This record gives sequence, C-alpha cells and structure tokens, in this order.
Amino acid sequence: METISTKAKLGFKLIKIGFESQYIYRLGTFLVFYLVCFTLIMQYFLWRAIYHSGDIKQYSFNDIIFYIFLAQIISYVFPTDVSSKIAFHVRTGDIIHLLLKPVKIETQLFYESLGKSAYRLLINGGFIFIVLLVLLPYKLELTVLRFFQFALILLLSYVFVFFFELLMGIIAFYTTSTWGIQSFKYVIVGIFSGRLMPISLYPPVFRKIVDWLPFRIIYFTPIEFIMNKANYDFCNVVKYQTVSIALLLLLYVLVYRNALKKIKVQGG
Repeated sequence: METISTKAKLGFKLIKIGFESQYIYRLGTFLVFYLVCFTLIMQYFLWRAIYHSGDIKQYSFNDIIFYIFLAQIISYVFPTDVSSKIAFHVRTGDIIHLLLKPVKIETQLFYESLGKSAYRLLINGGFIFIVLLVLLPYKLELTVLRFFQFALILLLSYVFVFFFELLMGIIAFYTTSTWGIQSFKYVIVGIFSGRLMPISLYPPVFRKIVDWLPFRIIYFTPIEFIMNKANYDFCNVVKYQTVSIALLLLLYVLVYRNALKKIKVQGG
C-alpha cells in the first residue's frame, strides 16, 4: 500500500508540475488561443463558401464545423510536445540526468504531459467550446454510455500519441536535432489522422492508404464515434487501438534499447 501511495503522490506532483509549467506562460497561451480562434473562424467562412457552391452528402455544414472545432479541442489534450522535449534534452545533454533519476523517463514525461493537457483543455479548450456554441449551436445526441465509450477511445488515442511522440523523440539520439522530423510528423499526422477534415471525404484511393495506417485513431475515430457517424463497433475500435498501441510500444522499446547503447558508446 505504501508503494502505491508513494507512486500516486509522485504522479500527482508531476502532474502539478506540468500544469504549473503551462500556467507560468499563460500570456503565450492566450496569444496562441487568439491565433487558433482566428484560424477557426477563417475555416468557418471557408467551409461556408464551399457549401454555398454545393452540399457534401456525408456531412452537413454544421457537422463539418463541429468536427473541425472538436478536432482543435482534442488537439489540446494530446501530448504533442513530448518528442520536442526529448530532443531538447538530448541536444543540451540533460537527457543523462533524466535517465539517471529513479523515476523512468517515460513516467516523468507521461505525468507531466497529463498536467499540461489538463491546463490546455481547461483554458484553451473551454474557450474554443464557447466560440463553437456562439457560432454553431450544434445538437449532439449523446447518451451517458456513449460518452464514457468516447472517453475510453480518447484515452487510448492519448496513449497512442504519447508512445508515438516518445518514438519520434528517441530519434534525436541518432540525429541530435529533430526539426525536420517534427515538420514531417505534423504533416503526416495532420493528413492521415483526420486532423484537418474527416477522412471519409478523401478520395477512395487515398482512403485505402489511410485505412492501412493507425493514425486515424487519433482524431477521426473518436470524433466520428461521438458524432454517431461511425459504422464500426465500439469493441472493435478498442481492440484495434489496443493492438496499435502494443505494436507501437514494442517498436519504441526496440529503438530505445538501441539508443541507450549509442549513448554508452558516445560516453566511452
């Protein structure tokens, strides 16, 4: 019981550190929020112009706007800065101190990310939701059961993104800098996850490629599920997410072990 209590206290402290690290730079947070609001409003008028020229069968105008705004809110939840943080510590040499701590680096980053996600969701996500209600009073048919199912799907998506970020960050052990990889990551995730628009609107040939990749579970799958537009079973979604996480974790462990050997070689 003491071990569990100690781990819980440690986790809470790390979550608090992550939350406070975002609160310190709250001015920057609000500047980013205003920039995001401007972008979303531009997208609103862009899609309104598109729908003036013709309708899209799968989605109404309200559906599209709700999808885009919800994708933005969910983006605040995901730990998308983990890889850049690892790259920074590798570049400065502080990664050695993180590795020597009694707490695993994955545990440190995971709990701190939870704190950051909580702050961004509460502040930025809350404001974006208010803007959504003002622009579009969307009626969402949501039961208690479906809400908790959505929460579980989103949690698994969070875990998938976390391990994917860890994998991208570990590449810094080989390249020192991940600037190019970060840019490539944002493009790949933005397109193949449904971050920019629903994947179902993609051309059939491109859609087949996307379906072979697991990135759609990041944005497209959770949003489609809560909008009640998904034609797949909840249990099948959870199984697919779990398998994807397991394979990603295995790949991360293999790359991480090899990266540690590289550090030993560099250190003599």
